[in-house]
Amino acid sequence: MQMFTSSKFIQGSEREKKHMIGTLIFKYVTHMVTTDFSPKITGMIIDLPIAELNYSVSTMETLKVRVKDAVTLLV
Repeated sequence: MQMFTSSKFIQGSEREKKHMIGTLIFKYVTHMVTTDFSPKITGMIIDLPIAELNYSVSTMETLKVRVKDAVTLLV
């Protein structure tokens, strides 16, 4: 994803990076689960440690796995 190489992302604080990632992945998470679960699942994902978060959103496949894991925890 190009976001990871942008100067705004690179220079941002951890909180800002998590916010940017959350904003980006929210629409994808919403397509994978109901709108009732998407805010909670997005929050669960962005609460991961930054290195694990970056890996979790590095490909669509890793994001799908992370979303599936979060759904399992919620149900």
